[in-house]
Amino acid sequence: MPSLRAASILSRLSLQKLMLTLCCQIKKLNIMNKKSNKKVWRENVIITYYNPDITSAYRSTAVDMITGLALFHSLEFATSYDIQFYSDSDLSENKSCTCIFDLIYFRSTSSTQVTAKEFRNIVHDMFYKLPTKFFCQFDVCTQIHSFLLKYPFPN
Repeated sequence: MPSLRAASILSRLSLQKLMLTLCCQIKKLNIMNKKSNKKVWRENVIITYYNPDITSAYRSTAVDMITGLALFHSLEFATSYDIQFYSDSDLSENKSCTCIFDLIYFRSTSSTQVTAKEFRNIVHDMFYKLPTKFFCQFDVCTQIHSFLLKYPFPN
């Protein structure tokens, strides 16, 4: 189990990675020269913490990176903590789940410069190249689009 010192180091590495990724994405996507994206889109991002005992050590880092990305790209967002994706009947049928899930809802605005596909790629690139993959403490992925109706953007 990683110590708080390891979590602190990971947090600093994560913030450095976020800044580097954002700078690269600005250059790559030419955000400053793009016209505004008129098509409204939604995307949900799921953060899965595999060890409930250390969720607090990694939650702030993961959520801050994702919300920073949303602010940078002028997206509306809302966060729900400790989401249960399994029904009580699933859990009673020997399908025990010790994972903790956070769900972050995103919606484009009139000033959003990035498309849904570009946003998904940015999220993927940010988190699958992080040192956290080595520690295997949490995972970040986008939710399947067919579930957007079941998990709508909160009011």
